[in-house]
Amino acid sequence: MGGLTQQEDCEKVICNRLGMLVNAFYELVQSAIPVGPCVDATLKSITRLFTTVTLLCKYYMSLYRQRAGHLSSRFEKLIKLLATRLTQNVYSMITYIQTLQSERLNQAAARTGKAKEKKRGEGEGRGMSGKAKSVMKETRAIPSLVYAIEKCEQLLIKLSKMSKVDLMEHIKLSTSRDFRINTRVVQEVTEQASSDEESSSDDESPPPSKRSKTDYSPHKLASKK
Repeated sequence: MGGLTQQEDCEKVICNRLGMLVNAFYELVQSAIPVGPCVDATLKSITRLFTTVTLLCKYYMSLYRQRAGHLSSRFEKLIKLLATRLTQNVYSMITYIQTLQSERLNQAAARTGKAKEKKRGEGEGRGMSGKAKSVMKETRAIPSLVYAIEKCEQLLIKLSKMSKVDLMEHIKLSTSRDFRINTRVVQEVTEQASSDEESSSDDESPPPSKRSKTDYSPHKLASKK
């Protein structure tokens, strides 16, 4: 039996490396990562992983179009590993993140409602606006990740038809993909913060300067002449 060609050896290395990443992210997505920069970095890294698998699908599709190769067994194992260990747990992680973010927004809205009855200190309104913006920023990575997963699954369906291999055997397409956030609460917090900033700036603005008793209007000057 002959050894692997250079092309097959490269495919083997790539699939092995991606399999190691899948196992690593499998442990991360099951952890209670605090919402913030860590979650944002994790979501972006997982997005890159699915994007890389998508590129690998395109590579195999080009092989079938050119009749220059076929699926490797390691790629099939990689897809099975991705579907059984990572994809479902990623959606569970997204639900966990959304729950924490919803709680943070509700707490921010509650604090804003209480502070509305009192006089705010200087700069407090800006802090509330910053909290709402930070939550919005953290949720941007979720739609990108969901899109990357769905794009990968679409190409896997096409590749399955081309290769006559059922790559979707372990992938469940019925997973809920609702990654929307509570926009009403975000809007309330942001609008309240903006109104507080405007009111504070009005209070701090200097009184209008008194006009001089001497009127230098051109009509007066002309009448004097």
